[in-house]
Amino acid sequence: MPCDSIQLCGVNLSNITSIDLLADALREEFGSSNVRRYGDALIVTIRGEQVRIEGGQAVVRQGREALADEVKRAYSRKVIRT
Repeated sequence: MPCDSIQLCGVNLSNITSIDLLADALREEFGSSNVRRYGDALIVTIRGEQVRIEGGQAVVRQGREALADEVKRAYSRKVIRT
């Protein structure tokens, strides 16, 4: 019997020190409706793909690591502006 699975990849985000600043950056970059917070975790939807950010890493579907780079860039822009 075939088994469907989704392979995930973790991308290190240990340089991101403020989850609140990250959440603000992601809301500005991708819209408030695309960012949800669950305790210490953030879920952001970027062009229909979900990125889970928790524990110093972003978890994305394998092959979608560029989405984590977009998260890093949004955070960097926010840090520079503040």
